Amino acid sequence: MPISNKNGCKEFKESNFDEAGSEQIFHTDVYLVSTVLMLDRGQCTFVEKVRNAQKIGVKFVVIADNILEESEDLIMTDSSGNGETITISSMMIRKKDAELIEKSIADKNKVIVKIDLEFAHNGNGKVDIDFW
Repeated sequence: MPISNKNGCKEFKESNFDEAGSEQIFHTDVYLVSTVLMLDRGQCTFVEKVRNAQKIGVKFVVIADNILEESEDLIMTDSSGNGETITISSMMIRKKDAELIEKSIADKNKVIVKIDLEFAHNGNGKVDIDFW
C-alpha cells in the first residue's frame, strides 16, 4: 500500500511508498515478483487507478471499498471507456476486509493474499461479462 496517493489517482513516484514498498516496486526485477497494490476507492475512475499502478510494474490491483457494504458482489466498471490499454487484473474488496489487511500491514505482519480468478473471453482479446 502506498503511504501517500493512497487512492492511486496520480502517477506513482518512489516517495509514495515506504522503504520496503519502494524497494519491491522500483528496485526489484518485476518479472520475478508479482506485485499486488491495494488502493482506496474514490476520487477518480477505476481505470485511472489501475493504469497508474500498471505504469510502475504492478501486476494486480486490489481496490479497497470506502463504503461499508454487505452486498454479494462488488462491481467495478470502466465508465470512461478508456480501459482498453489496461493489461493487468484488478478487483474490489469489501471495506471490512481491506481494514483487516491494513491492520496486519500496520502491525508489521506479513500479508499473503491468494487470488483465484477465472475469466472467459470470446476470442477477440477482450473479456466479456454479462450482468443479470
